Amino acid sequence: SFYANTILGLHLSDLTGGFKVWRKDILAQVIEFPIRATGYAFLIETTFIASCMDAKIVESPILFSDRNLGRSKMTAGIAFEAFWYVPLLRLRGKKYRVLAMKNRGAENAA
Repeated sequence: SFYANTILGLHLSDLTGGFKVWRKDILAQVIEFPIRATGYAFLIETTFIASCMDAKIVESPILFSDRNLGRSKMTAGIAFEAFWYVPLLRLRGKKYRVLAMKNRGAENAA
């Protein structure tokens, strides 16, 4: 989360977990964008797009007990995806903001 928050300019506690809340109409707009990430970066990507739309994002922590059995779902591939994908999201940020403004303009004209 520190890495993604720093690169994306976000100020959230947990970008890859927890429970994030934003308005239904923002979610509908977010899922119109092509979401390319597959691992935990999916959560970072959707949150970043919502942020580009000036969404008010509220976090509600989820408490998990420590794992006693089984294995983590985190793989090297998932970690690598987040490592290279976060800077790419930053580069796409301007595009997300422009498209969000166009969507708002279309809604206001309707």
